[in-house]
Amino acid sequence: MTFQPIQALQKAVESKNIRNIRSAISSYMVSDPTDSRGEIHRAVRHVESNGIKNLWEPHDNEQFKNKNEWDKEYYGALQAELMFNFSKERFNHALEVGGAVYKKAPKQNNNNTSERLVTRKCDVKSPSNNRNESDIKKFLPVLIGIGVAAAAVIIYLVNKD
Repeated sequence: MTFQPIQALQKAVESKNIRNIRSAISSYMVSDPTDSRGEIHRAVRHVESNGIKNLWEPHDNEQFKNKNEWDKEYYGALQAELMFNFSKERFNHALEVGGAVYKKAPKQNNNNTSERLVTRKCDVKSPSNNRNESDIKKFLPVLIGIGVAAAAVIIYLVNKD
């Protein structure tokens, strides 16, 4: 099955709008924080295969929380932080936190847990389109975090002058 990107991602890739590409990838993370459908990895591969070279930013060296401190609020905060520093390190960490916090990670070989992280060649299973109404309730903290991040970006852009 071939990957069919959401319309927002496709338009952003066509216009090479990095901010919108990152936002579209983040929307995949909101709808499936564990990437159980494999859409996040496929979206990243789609972007990279379309010649987008500057998707990733250098990591800002912010230290991440220890695993015993991970929760839904932290995942939401990571989502918001991606809007300001879209580094591979933060992105991969957010996927790892999402998988742990929401516990819907796909079955994987315990000897190769890095398979889920973004690399040049990640092997992903075909997605299914089984979305559940209750997803909205489960991802409310993430949605709030993204809303706060969007508001912060808007305020920054308005006050930039």
